[in-house]
Amino acid sequence: MKPSPSLANCHTDIPNLIKGMNGIPDQIAAIQKIELLNSATQIQEHHKIASQLADLVPQDKKILIADFSES
Repeated sequence: MKPSPSLANCHTDIPNLIKGMNGIPDQIAAIQKIELLNSATQIQEHHKIASQLADLVPQDKKILIADFSES
């Protein structure tokens, strides 16, 4: 029985596979940075929307629940 071409070339592909894997940690780090930036952007957007909604509430009806803003 003849080995399949992909199995026959397997040993020659291993160095290329290892080379390709070397960049994976950098790619993961880049993805994590993008996710962090997206999260920060979402928080800013949510804060902006919450502020806009708070502006719609009459002053005498407002209750300060928590203030997480930086001084």
